[in-house]
Amino acid sequence: MEAESPKRIPQNRDVARSKLRRDGKHCPVCLAALPKTATKTRLKRKCGACAAQPIEPGRCKKCGTAALWAGPAGAACQSCGIHGAKELILAR
Repeated sequence: MEAESPKRIPQNRDVARSKLRRDGKHCPVCLAALPKTATKTRLKRKCGACAAQPIEPGRCKKCGTAALWAGPAGAACQSCGIHGAKELILAR
């Protein structure tokens, strides 16, 4: 049996976390992989690790899009990658 190859490390490490927040396959708040609804199907819209989910009424303070996720651990924008406390991310 062959040993598994190590996971690839991105060359641009300082922005790699921002790319994970924006790729749509990971939770923008905690960076955990989003679970699928069933095998080979769509991704769930709620993180299994931190219970974050998209919030409807609100826009990002930095980019102005409505792609915000929030949970008990904080909030993040799936469009631009900004993250932190919900009060700092949500534009009123």
